[in-house]
Amino acid sequence: MDIKNNCKLIKRIFKTTKNPFDVLLYRAGIKNHLIIKTKGYGTFNIPEGYDNSFVFNLIYSYIVNIPENIKPTSEETLEFETFIQNVLDDENKTINVNGINFLNNKTVSVLSERFTDKYSIQLDVEGKVVLDLGANILDTALGFVQRGAKKVYSYEALPSTYKIAQDNLALINNMPIK
Repeated sequence: MDIKNNCKLIKRIFKTTKNPFDVLLYRAGIKNHLIIKTKGYGTFNIPEGYDNSFVFNLIYSYIVNIPENIKPTSEETLEFETFIQNVLDDENKTINVNGINFLNNKTVSVLSERFTDKYSIQLDVEGKVVLDLGANILDTALGFVQRGAKKVYSYEALPSTYKIAQDNLALINNMPIK
């Protein structure tokens, strides 16, 4: 990340949190435990033992991607708080995002996009055939199905990620998706 982007991120941290210095110390690896107290997005308790950059990026990919003029509802904030706690919970085998279950494999940071999709421009996929290249863990493809795509063809080149995508697909066999 270059200096300009670092400065933008620091500015955003000060705008969105009540304890920006603690957040910056955690991000720098100086603190091992953090309670992020955000302004309007919830409070997140990050216990020791997690990769600082992973957890920070997971939470801030949500907070930074929501346009400043939009305030999430209390239900949306609670849903995201629950998502974060489920990611951090070693006992939890799956994570539910917008009604779709995914394996909790600690690589689910991409799923935070599912929370901010509603605030950005979405493709109209209803009744259409969709090609998803770079399917990752299948989160986008399953979102397309949930939004009414007629059929979704997904391709993932990395064998380890492809395996996770297959496992996530197996989770929806007993789940109603429109």
